[in-house]
Amino acid sequence: MKLNQLLTKLGIASRRKVNALIQARKVTINDEVIQNFTLEIKKTDVIKINWDSVLNFEDYRKRPTSIQSKEIANVYLALNKPLGYITSFQDPHHDKTVYDLLPKKHRKTLHSMGRLDKNTTGILLFSNDGELTQKLTHPKREIVKKYQVSLNKAMLESDFKKMKAGLRLRDGFIKADSLTYSTKKTIVMTIHSGRNKIIRRMFAHLNYRVLKLTRVAFAGITTASLGANKWRFLNEREIKKLKEL
Repeated sequence: MKLNQLLTKLGIASRRKVNALIQARKVTINDEVIQNFTLEIKKTDVIKINWDSVLNFEDYRKRPTSIQSKEIANVYLALNKPLGYITSFQDPHHDKTVYDLLPKKHRKTLHSMGRLDKNTTGILLFSNDGELTQKLTHPKREIVKKYQVSLNKAMLESDFKKMKAGLRLRDGFIKADSLTYSTKKTIVMTIHSGRNKIIRRMFAHLNYRVLKLTRVAFAGITTASLGANKWRFLNEREIKKLKEL
């Protein structure tokens, strides 16, 4: 029997929600995270949901009505990512990952909503809500992100106007949603594009080097009340706003 079929028949959730649980890395088989919806389940396999609900094939074969439908609690948290960490579960070069900074019990069940590269700091959101994660990371949603950009030299007013009007890079035209001075060497930019290293490339196009790049807001969630390297759970109001985007 396939994994999503078994979990549906056990009454865990509907097929669509079961697939979302698997996509959100909330399902393990023999303590290994599984993201293959249609993996064939063996009789000896031990399935865990959220790392604490133990199921196996025999639960369905012998006692198909003994497993009660249960609500799997969703977790939503924000991390103020420090410099030098990658947004990945593991890295062949043994770099530090953002998951090392999350509470231990959630490290293997949460998925990041978007990414920040190793040399970028700031707000990252995580959840085991597969539907919301997929929604907020889909390019069509055009989720707004706000960055503080520290440059190697003061930005000329003429270059500021060029960037505000939009630039034509090798991979197409790009324009910030808003652009303001914090200081002559520090620019605050709001942008919805998710193109690779887009901010660094925009400034490089005008012969500026980005010394420090910090994402201070993502989808309305900010680093304002979050110390460096720290995480916190989102409150109900924040979660509701994210779901309304």
